[in-house]
Amino acid sequence: MKHQKQKNSIITQMLSVVVLYSLVFTSVFATQMFAQTQVQRTNETPILSQYTTDSTQLAYEGRIQPKAGLEMEVNALIKSLTSGKLQQPVILDDKGESQELIVDQLATRIATKNVPANLYDTKVLRLEVASLFSNMKTSEEASATVESIFNELSQTEGKSILFVDELTNFAGNSQINNALTNALLQGKVKIIGGSSDAAYQKDIAPVEQVAALFEPITIGKTANSNKVAVNKEGFRGDSVSPDLRKMIEKNPGGEKRVDVIIQAKDADNPTLRSIMAQHKVRLQDRIGTTDTIVVNLPLSAVEAISQSGIINYMSPDRPVKLLGHVEDAIGANLVRNQGSGTSAYTLDGTGIGIAILDSGMAENHNAFKDNNGNSRIVYSQSFVPSEPS
Repeated sequence: MKHQKQKNSIITQMLSVVVLYSLVFTSVFATQMFAQTQVQRTNETPILSQYTTDSTQLAYEGRIQPKAGLEMEVNALIKSLTSGKLQQPVILDDKGESQELIVDQLATRIATKNVPANLYDTKVLRLEVASLFSNMKTSEEASATVESIFNELSQTEGKSILFVDELTNFAGNSQINNALTNALLQGKVKIIGGSSDAAYQKDIAPVEQVAALFEPITIGKTANSNKVAVNKEGFRGDSVSPDLRKMIEKNPGGEKRVDVIIQAKDADNPTLRSIMAQHKVRLQDRIGTTDTIVVNLPLSAVEAISQSGIINYMSPDRPVKLLGHVEDAIGANLVRNQGSGTSAYTLDGTGIGIAILDSGMAENHNAFKDNNGNSRIVYSQSFVPSEPS
C-alpha cells in the first residue's frame, strides 16, 4: 500500500513537470510567433508600422480592458464597418473623451470574437497623427507619407482598420484629401475617423467630396439613427425607387445593365464621377442644365451610388407612352360623348378629384375649366427650380 502511494506521488510529480514544461513551451512559442508576426508586419508595411499602434494586439495581451457603457455607439460603429457601404464611420464627440474608448471597445470585441464573422482577424490600427506630422518638414512630404500609408493599408485587403483621431487635422490638406478620397473609392481601405462635431461641421462637411465618404456617429445620439433621414433638399427615405429595388432582387449577381435616372446633388461632383467610372457606369444624357442625369449601369452599382450620400434619388428610365391629347388621355371626350342626345345626363366631374403629376401643365387649359370658365384645379405645386433668365 505504501509502495503504491509512492508510485502515485512520483506519477503526480512527473505530470506536474510535464504540464509546467508544456506551459513554458507554449508561452515561448506564442512569444516567438508574436515576434515573427510583428517582424513580418514591419517588413510588409514599414510606414504603417512606424506610425500606428495595433490596438487589437493590445487587447489580445490584456492591456485594454473591456469597459461598460457606450454599447450603442460601439454597435453603431460595428454596423457601419460591416455594412459594405462606401461611407466610413466618423465618431463625433464634443468632449473628446469617448472616441478612443469606443475604438478600444471595438478592438476588445474583435479580440474576443464578439463581432460579426467578417470582422474576425481584423486589426484596429491607431494612427499616431502627432508623431506623423512632427516628422514631416513640408506638406508635400506629409501627403506622400499619407499616400504610402494608404497604399500599405490597401495591401491588407480590408483586414486592417485605421483609426484617425482628430480627422479634421488629418484631412485638411487638399493633397491629403485627394489621397484619402482615392484610397476609399478603391474599396480596399477601412477608416474610423474621430472629431468634435463643431470641427467636423466647419472643416469637413463643407468639402462635399470628402464629407460624402463619411457616416457620422454622434456620441449620445445613435438612438435616433433609425429615424428616416431628411437632407437639406427635403428628400426622405430610401434613395432607390421600389421598382429598381425589385430589379436588384431578381438579379442578385447585379450583372444586368439598365438605364437609370439619377437625381444628383451635383452631377459634376468628382466623387460621383469616380464611383461611376469604378463601377463601369456610362453617362448617356443630362436633362437640361439640371443635376439630373441618365446613365446605363450594372445593378451591382446601384448600392454604391445610393450609399455615397451625394445623390437624392435613383429610378429606372421608364418607357414613355404617348396617349395623345390631354382630353383623350384623361377621358374627358368620352364623358362628354356619353351625354349626347340625353337631356337627363349631367355628368360634369363634380365630387371627383384627380391628382396629376406632370413635367409641365397648362393650368388655364379649357379641359380644366368648369362651365362657368373657372379653373377646377384646387392645388398646384412645382418641384422644379425656376431656370435663370
